[in-house]
Amino acid sequence: MPRVAEPFTVHPRSQTGGWEVTLRAGTGLPVAACAAWKRRALSTAPAEFLAAVPWPKTQKAADRVVGALIEHLRVSGEISSGRGTSVEAWVRLFLDPATNPRAEKLLAEGRQYAPDTIQDYGYKINLHILSDPILMAKTMESTTEQDLIAYLARLARKLGGPCRTLQSVWTILRMMFRRFRQLHKGFDDPFEGLKKPQPPEKKRGALTEAEILKLFSTEGVFKTELERVVLSLAFLSGLRRGEVFGLEPGDLDREGKRINVQHALKNFGNTYRTVGLPKWGKTRTAPLSELTIKAIDELEEKQGKFARVAVKPDGRTPSEHWWIAHIRSCLERAGIQTEGRNIVPHSARHSLASALYARGTQLKTIQEMLGHSDLSTTDLYIHTPASALDAMTASINEAMKKGKRKGRTRGKAQG
Repeated sequence: MPRVAEPFTVHPRSQTGGWEVTLRAGTGLPVAACAAWKRRALSTAPAEFLAAVPWPKTQKAADRVVGALIEHLRVSGEISSGRGTSVEAWVRLFLDPATNPRAEKLLAEGRQYAPDTIQDYGYKINLHILSDPILMAKTMESTTEQDLIAYLARLARKLGGPCRTLQSVWTILRMMFRRFRQLHKGFDDPFEGLKKPQPPEKKRGALTEAEILKLFSTEGVFKTELERVVLSLAFLSGLRRGEVFGLEPGDLDREGKRINVQHALKNFGNTYRTVGLPKWGKTRTAPLSELTIKAIDELEEKQGKFARVAVKPDGRTPSEHWWIAHIRSCLERAGIQTEGRNIVPHSARHSLASALYARGTQLKTIQEMLGHSDLSTTDLYIHTPASALDAMTASINEAMKKGKRKGRTRGKAQG
């Protein structure tokens, strides 16, 4: 006697906490519905349905939820067409990586959300998107470009004008609408003609090569070995703050004079910190100077070896306040003028990129060293030092003076 196929199957996706669902004819649903639900992520079920049921953590719970989904599809006739999905229901799915409609796509591309990103998205979604009752009352299909313009205008007034937060919320919301359109064909994208808000740009400053030299050669700049290690990793290797404090002894290739950047501290500014991959999950190599090697050796000699390189004597990671305050103090002790230049900790990467570019290093090489995905990002890190501009201006002035002298000489000869 032939074996009768189960009405449906549900399999866990261990890496994401998601579930893969297959519906069959035994469910009593139309053939089209069963075909649409062949090895499909549960997170793509109708948003209104997902918002009303708790996300399953166990196999039994998943079976119950899929049973409820079948009943929902039978009664509503909705085969995940997306029609009638409220903006609020769709937005809420993005609060949990297990139900996030984009998480599965990222995993398929070999990427995943970083803890910092998940936390940042959750904060902004709750505070700035779900808190707007007018937009939340709309459906995904009925939301127009004008609805989004009105919402962004309300948010801009709430935030006190154009700013990076407004820009960030715009990016998050566009991602949500774009993913909806990808999963539910036939809908217009209201973001299609909407330009990204451009807040007033406050460009980070950068130190000149001469100032970097002054920082590391002036006596008494570094009061502790940890300060020297942290600043050398930032200014001479171009590591991000999470990469500085996530660096492990095994990441150092002393003979090859390079750092294998494969660890980064996540949630740096928070209590719950974890060590994971660098930004965007991109590992790379960065230069390791003799000065940095010596600084690390001196730090280890004084306080011993720990699981990570840049830690306090008790093994704890410095706080964000420590990071900002100590860099500022070191610059002051070196006599480097920072007033009006917006010199921040991240300026270290800008400073190294600018110094290397001024020395003739190819932009592509700098991009790979800094771990940028796009060359245009690296281009923003290149600053023309005032000294270089002054030298160029002086050369132009000298050339102009020579031209005038030659002109007078020719005039006298002709006379």
